[in-house]
Amino acid sequence: MKWFAFLLLIIFPTFVLAVSSGGLGTFSNEQNAIDMDSLNTSLSEHGYETLATNQFTLGGGGYALVWKRFLFGGEGYGILPNTLDGEEKTAKITMGYGFGSFGVAPVITKHFLIAPIIGFGGYGILMRLIPDDIERDFGGILDDPARISELTTSGFMTTFQCKAYFLFPFTSYEDRESGLTVGASAGYNWALRKGDWSLADFKVHNAPETSMDGFFIHVEVGGYGFNM
Repeated sequence: MKWFAFLLLIIFPTFVLAVSSGGLGTFSNEQNAIDMDSLNTSLSEHGYETLATNQFTLGGGGYALVWKRFLFGGEGYGILPNTLDGEEKTAKITMGYGFGSFGVAPVITKHFLIAPIIGFGGYGILMRLIPDDIERDFGGILDDPARISELTTSGFMTTFQCKAYFLFPFTSYEDRESGLTVGASAGYNWALRKGDWSLADFKVHNAPETSMDGFFIHVEVGGYGFNM
């Protein structure tokens, strides 16, 4: 099974490149409406500020255009870190997710592309709990290192979205064009399986179910090169 997966990772990208009609890559920022109600309830009960529903995200992705119609690629995003003050303590939370994706472009012209996308991947959340009276002496830290707690959770995730790009060709050679692309996408991320919270690889009990489900809107800017 491992050999099959290894060969698939080699053969599939090679096949995509062999039949590719070009590709595009973009940098994007987005607004995510993430469902953090259960985590916020726990944070509030223990004296911390809560996470905002709308989170700002930075990331990007790239796709190969295959047979002038199909898109194969992936995307990855990181949510800007959140710092939540508590009673004589602070919580610092970072989150991110990524997908391998596939789509079909029912509309693709010299200046426009529309494609619904489905992707499968995962997410991860890291929460660092830091007391205000943290030891700052090197020797003191070595003597008593139990000062900061790092809680982590992760899980499998899928995305459903629709992308629309405006294409601005700068150069052309025979039937190949390349240039700037500006676009947007909107969709929904859904956790296929919500992971457990862990502390130093030990499962944490009575923890809230937490994922990164929610709607999102991307604004994307990048470049492309297609055989039209």
